[in-house]
This record gives sequence, C-alpha cells and structure tokens, in this order.
Amino acid sequence: MSARAFFYKVIWLLLWLGASAFADRYAEINLSTSPTIDDELRLHVELDFLNFSRLPVSEVKIYYRDYSDSRFQFKEMNAQGFRYIASVDLSEYEGSMVEYFFAVEYANGARQQYPENAPEMDLLQVSLQQDLDSGDGVVVITPEPDEVIYTDEFLLTVSFFQYSARVDKERTKLYLNAWDVSRYTKVYDEFLTFSPRRVPPGRHKLTLELYDQSGRLITKKEWHFDAVQRKGPAPVSREFAIDGNAFAESRSEELLDGLQSNHYARGGLNLTGSTEQFAFGTRLYLSNQEKSTVQPINRYTGWAQANFWNGRYLRLTGGDTYPQLNPFLLNNIFLRGFYGQLALKFINFDIATGRTRRGVEGRAANPADPTSVARPGTFQRDIFAARTSFGARENFQLGLTVVKGKDDVNSIQVGNNPEESAGAGADIYIASNNKRLILEGSFNLSSYNPNIVDGKDLPLDTLEKLNVDIPENLYDLATGIITVNQYLIVIPGQS
Repeated sequence: MSARAFFYKVIWLLLWLGASAFADRYAEINLSTSPTIDDELRLHVELDFLNFSRLPVSEVKIYYRDYSDSRFQFKEMNAQGFRYIASVDLSEYEGSMVEYFFAVEYANGARQQYPENAPEMDLLQVSLQQDLDSGDGVVVITPEPDEVIYTDEFLLTVSFFQYSARVDKERTKLYLNAWDVSRYTKVYDEFLTFSPRRVPPGRHKLTLELYDQSGRLITKKEWHFDAVQRKGPAPVSREFAIDGNAFAESRSEELLDGLQSNHYARGGLNLTGSTEQFAFGTRLYLSNQEKSTVQPINRYTGWAQANFWNGRYLRLTGGDTYPQLNPFLLNNIFLRGFYGQLALKFINFDIATGRTRRGVEGRAANPADPTSVARPGTFQRDIFAARTSFGARENFQLGLTVVKGKDDVNSIQVGNNPEESAGAGADIYIASNNKRLILEGSFNLSSYNPNIVDGKDLPLDTLEKLNVDIPENLYDLATGIITVNQYLIVIPGQS
C-alpha cells in the first residue's frame, strides 16, 4: 500500500469516526426555563441549542398528546437565534395529563429527539388540573389600582404572603402591558418589587402570575394605573422621612385526626429612613421553624446609603443580601455577610463576602444497626466576589468580575466531598438612547475542584507520582486561585 493511499484511508477513517460521534447527537438541547401553564391552559416552552454539527437545523417541533391517547399532535417552534420558543394551546385537554417531547430535523434529514428516548419512553408530562386561586392573597401596595403617578416615580411593591410557602420565585412572571419585565423584578420570600427609572405616560396594565415548583399557575392578578409626565424637576425632600411596616402570624395544623399537630409562628419588620443625602433601612424576618440542622430560614438585613451627586452613591449592606454581579457567576444568590457598592457612573465597584450555605452536621451509619442510614452533612460555603465596571449602564457598561467559593472543610465532620470553584468573567452592555436596541454579551471562565480533601495544595512532585500532568508555570498560577490536588479539573469551563 502506497503512503498516499494509507494517508487517504486514515483521513477517511477520521471523517467516519467524526460522523459516527455526531450521528446520534448533533446538538445539546436544554430547556431554557421551566415550562409553565398559564390560566388559559397554554403551555409555554423554550429550548436552548448548542449545535455540534455544521449542519443547520431545518425545523423544531413539539409533539403532544393526552396521556391516554396513542397519537401525537404537533406544532412547529419559532426560532430566535439558538433558542426555540412555542406556546401550545392545551385547553382541550383540561383536567387530564399531557405528555410531550421535542423533535429536531437537520438539513440532511437526520432527526434528534428530546428527551433522547422519546417517544418510546421518558416523555415530559404536565398536569392540567388547574386549581386557580382567586388572587385575594395578593396584596398590591404600590401602585394601587387606578392610581395616578408620575412617570419618574413608578415603584411596584406587591405582597403574596399567603402563597409564600408555595411560590417558586424563579417562575414568577410580571408583565407591564405586553412587556415581560420578570428579569428586572426582585422577588423575595413574601413580596416582590420592580423599580425602573421611568415608565411611559398613559394608562398601563400590570399582570402578575405566581407559579408553584411544578410549573402550575397558582394565581393571577391584573390591575391598571395611570402615569403622567411631570412638569419641571422632581421635588427633593430635605427633611428626614421614615416609614415601615410589620407583620405577625400564628397558625396551627392538626394531622392524622388530631394525633399530630404543627404550630407555625412568624413575624417581620421593614423599616426605611432617608434624607436628601443619606438613607438607611432594615428588614427582619423571624420564624419558629429556624433550626441549626437546616439552612437559614430567618432573615436579617441592614443597609445604609450615602447619596452624592447626580445619582452617584455608596451603599453598604450587612446580613442577608442577594448580590447581582454577573448573571453567570454570582447573581441574586442568598449571601449572609457583607455587600458593598460604590457607583460613580464612570467607574463602579462591587464587593461581596460571606457564606451562601450554613454548615449542617451529618450522621454516619451505625454498623451495629442494619436499619441505620447515613445522612451526609452540608459544608459551610464561603464566597468572595468583586466587580469593577465602567459606565452608568444607560448606554454603555463594561464589567469585570471575579468570584471564588470554597467549602469550609472544618465546618462539619460527616459529609460528602468538600468542593471549591473560582471564576472570572467580562460582560458588556450597549444600548441606544431610546433603549429600542440593546446588545448584551458575556464571556466567563470557571475552574472547579469536586474534592479539596483537607483544603491544602498537593506538592507538584506528589501530583506527578499520581500521574497528574500539570506544567510548573500553570501549577504556580493555579495554587494562587484554587486548591490544586489530583481531583482538580484542569481545563476551565467556559460560558
């Protein structure tokens, strides 16, 4: 066999292996958000695609049927970049269970299903038993129905205390007219807020939808308000102003014909005060369900803000906070510690440090008791994050973020493997003056060690004996960032 023939055979073999590797899996498919059912029994789904093939996607369809039916109906999904969206009317299946899956067809005719074993098995399911609440448990604080406000003084505050135990905060939807503003809404345990810089003048409709963890709509609240343009600058109060509210609740539940009872008691306080140049506030939430053996239920927050000129400020928050630094690295995650923000518009600084998890001791299995079951504990997770950004995010902002999270190996005695992660990222925001065109992008790198053992680095020669090949210059760099041992995933993740 000539060298040229051998070369062609090798090339053909590599191409065949590459084609085989992607024959069954052209793309990685994920649900962008959890599917939801609205009060009109429409199923809303979004798919994200990471295409491994050069072949373009021809079409994506969602197939659905009644649980007892053998035939599927289908609807073609709409493409939005690498995301496919569909809204399917399931009202004819009211009161039943619906099964569904997704089918992808490529330009060469190849097909791919999600889940991959569909339609024979592993079908996705959704229940259409919609016990929609009347919405009386949703209390609108501001703006009240038919209230008239100035366009630059809009602040939405809604309490859903009655549903707090059922609401999945990640699925909460808020609409201003037809605009979905959920991503800009801050959702807490019993209330939510939405505070844009301004709203257009005219009459507006607000729609709030609360969902449970299964994606079922709990309740829906709609109301209107009017916004008018202010004539002249907004008045500034130089006097000290203070306001707040408090609540308390006590209830009991009896189960198993009175043989078992539970008592719940909780209360809270929200307090804010301000002058032209200074503001402060505190938020307390206390529950008798707080225990050292579970993650924190009580909440304690205090903050102070010094106002400078033209919207510049310094804000310090202590206690329980939810820093928003980078959507991929640290965004709206519970942190018990400190969060500082210095906003000067041309340059801004954010720093956060504390813990995201409480250390909860585990329990080892008793060898003498065959019925004994081990219960691994939870390590305390310590977090440090910092962000520097340039620009006021009105038309432009460039941000640089670093985050490090590490389990405290001494926080518990019985648990699974302690972990550590570190990440860095850059993000950019560009918008036109009227915000009709907005461009956002982000690139992030993260390193992960699934088992840091005792939290100490292993010497380079020890790693070599364990057949871990790390260059010396990379070892010196990595040890300053993350714990280096035989379990470290050397190649960083990207997003």
